[in-house]
Amino acid sequence: MPSTITPQKAPERTLLTGGSWLADASAIQGASGIASGTVSGATEDWCRTTQSMTFNYVRVPQYTSQAALDVIGLTQLSAVDNVSNTRMHTVATLTSKQEKIYLPVGTSGYTQFQKFALEPLSSDIYGTTYGVVSGYVMGPQGRIITTQPYIKTEKWSDAIHTVHDYSETGTTDVCIVASSIEYKNGANLQDPYSKYVLMRSFWKNLEVNYDPAWAGNHKYLIWSLNSKNFVYSLNGAYLTTAEVAWENEAQGRTKLINYIEDVCDAFTSSNWNNRLAISKPLHSNGNYFPVESDRVPQNTYYYTGWHDYT
Repeated sequence: MPSTITPQKAPERTLLTGGSWLADASAIQGASGIASGTVSGATEDWCRTTQSMTFNYVRVPQYTSQAALDVIGLTQLSAVDNVSNTRMHTVATLTSKQEKIYLPVGTSGYTQFQKFALEPLSSDIYGTTYGVVSGYVMGPQGRIITTQPYIKTEKWSDAIHTVHDYSETGTTDVCIVASSIEYKNGANLQDPYSKYVLMRSFWKNLEVNYDPAWAGNHKYLIWSLNSKNFVYSLNGAYLTTAEVAWENEAQGRTKLINYIEDVCDAFTSSNWNNRLAISKPLHSNGNYFPVESDRVPQNTYYYTGWHDYT
């Protein structure tokens, strides 16, 4: 295994457009974009609301079966392990801001919906490639960025507006010391793939499930909190041709949209058990899953209805 990771240049980004998902225009609260009158030198209180998000992800092996060659990656993990299933580990940051600004009387309201782009890498953390990365193929690792933030300006109202500048980061996975159930940083997307394997099928088909209570020779174990769309599990060794988007661009786009929506929902959910973990849990040692105080707080500002995939 290489001791250092060589940065890989991302291919040209793919804008996430052409979908049928429409932004929720009912939520813009009257920011019509039409001037409210003649602009004057006098000013009045206005509200400017913005939101954006960034996801970083890496595809990792989850299950293995016996092999014969010494290779490490998303097709084979060791001299005795073929990869039989892969999934995503995602670290996401959501940002929401609302501020009071002062604009001339007669200024028009304005609304711009949020748009996104996929920026995949063609190689994994070891520099191995798995085929052509194009369109909505997510590849072995990469990121999804906001190319156009949600922006809305409207007249300030104390009844509905509050000044805030809120950003939080969550991870779909947690990392523990297997022997002691001590939590470590779960947001390092450059961790060795060996940490992610939950099930190994050894020679003679002896299967070992790496439950943290008896995790064998695993010092660390990383596993996903649940099985939402953001897990994006694929059976077999990974190749880009195995992704939904390879054969059907429309289905690949839908898969990507569902992935984005599910990750965002894991911030905004009112049920703490459905929310992502903070990067380094502080109060969960001894527990198989992070407790409520180690989940991201419910984000009541971010609104997926402002996403525009058209």
